[in-house]
Amino acid sequence: MKSMTRVQLLFVENLKRERKQAGYSQEKLAELIGLTPKYISSIEIGNRFPSADTIQKFVDIFDLEPYQMFLNTELPDRSADTELIKAFKDYLAEDIPLYLKDVLKKYIGQTNSKQ
Repeated sequence: MKSMTRVQLLFVENLKRERKQAGYSQEKLAELIGLTPKYISSIEIGNRFPSADTIQKFVDIFDLEPYQMFLNTELPDRSADTELIKAFKDYLAEDIPLYLKDVLKKYIGQTNSKQ
């Protein structure tokens, strides 16, 4: 395997993930986009990197935006943290004195409670 750049590694990881999520074997994916299974395999093990035209074929078959093939999917999903913070903020806003509500507004944002 050749040494790959971070961009290439991200592409390969996303390609493998998308292929498996779609339920495609390397052979089936190759058939769908007009390549050989050997070429798909060589991309997935890092020996080759596809052209822009081939990347577009992958994007089309997986119904993605091109940038999505280069995202780091191992970054944690922070949406749960955001919801937890909002819920905590709402909880605090219910039972705190007005002077603390002002602090809360200033440092955390507008509360949902009536004043």
